[in-house]
Formats: sequence, structure tokens, C-alpha cells
Amino acid sequence: MQTLRVWQAVKWSDRSEKNEDLEQLLRDCDLGKKIHANASTLSGGQKRKLQLAIGLLGGSNSELPGLYATTIF
Repeated sequence: MQTLRVWQAVKWSDRSEKNEDLEQLLRDCDLGKKIHANASTLSGGQKRKLQLAIGLLGGSNSELPGLYATTIF
């Protein structure tokens, strides 16, 4: 969560909420069990999820259509 606090300070803008719920953001990105873990201890997939959470910080209002959709070959 410390990583998100740092990025929140970097990305803060007039659009972002100062009291954004970082723990809920981590839970939404399926990292609820790793809230207090050091980023260096995360697996590769978990680091990708953390990158997604960082991208969603600071009032990002981009929609992610099909994020959970299955890929058909």
C-alpha cells in the first residue's frame, strides 16, 4: 500500500480525491491479501495488478471494457 501512497502523491490532481480508498482499490485489483506486502515480494502477475491499481489512481476515469472477458482464438 505504501507504493500506492507514493504514486497517489505523484499523480494527484484537482480531479483526484485526496482520501481515495487505497485498500479498496487493492481489493478491487485482487490484491486484498497483499495490502501490507512489500512490492518486491509480489509475483509477476501480482506486480501487473499493482501496475493496474497505480494506473487507476488519481481520478483516472478510463473504462476498461472486456478486462475480464475471455480471449477466443
